[in-house]
Formats: sequence, structure tokens, C-alpha cells
Amino acid sequence: MPSNLLFFIPASWIILVPLTLLISSVVFFAGLKIFMIEETITIFKKYFLKVFLSIFFSNLMCSVLIFLIGLIPNFGYLIYHNSFNQRSNLGILLTLLAIVVSILGNVILLYKIIFINLKINKTEKKYISIIIAIFCAPYILLSI
Repeated sequence: MPSNLLFFIPASWIILVPLTLLISSVVFFAGLKIFMIEETITIFKKYFLKVFLSIFFSNLMCSVLIFLIGLIPNFGYLIYHNSFNQRSNLGILLTLLAIVVSILGNVILLYKIIFINLKINKTEKKYISIIIAIFCAPYILLSI
């Protein structure tokens, strides 16, 4: 099964949702601690659900992007031409491109929308958004 379909199987969400929640919470809390933000616990309690939803839907949209690219006529064959489970170099390149788009979209979403009312320095806000987006990207799509 192509890895981009993993997010479309409801049974896989039993693993993906708690794993995404754990990773996004740990990375968000660690990012706040790294920059020695005062009131870390208060900020974490207020924003951790928004950060989780941002990460989860960003990962889901990354899968949708790869799926839609595969629907282009005769292009899906180029991506998965070797066998059912092996991807070509083009498939890996497109997966990396989708992950980069996911990271950039998530940085913009976190920095410009979710953290807009967060009362910390803009530079710290930007770096925390970048840290969260990079460490919570859907790298699982490369491994399967």
C-alpha cells in the first residue's frame, strides 16, 4: 500500500492521532523551554490543542497532495512503477516536496494565525513555529 494512503484508513488513526498528539505536545513544550518562555505551563495549556490540530491536518493535507499528484493520468505509474510497495526516485522526490510544503504551510499557520495573540517576542514565536513544523512533519510517508 502506498504510504500516502495511511492517513485515509480510519483504523490507522488509532495510532496516528495519539502519536501526533504526543510528538506535537513534547516538541511544543520543549520549544517553550528552550527559549525560556515565562509562563510555559499556561501557554502550553492554552495552545497545545491548536498546535496538535495544526500538525495533524497539515500531515493529512500532505497525504492528500501526494494522492492528488498520483491521480494525474499516467503519472501514478511513474511514481509506483517498480512494484506495489516500491517507489521510484520521482515518488520519493514528490514525497519530499509534499513534506516541505507541509512544513512551510505549518510554519505560516502557526506563526501568522495560531500564535498571533501569544505575548512573546516575534523572533521566539517564529523559531518555535519552525521547530514545531520541522519536528512534527509527516516523515512517516518516507518510511513506508
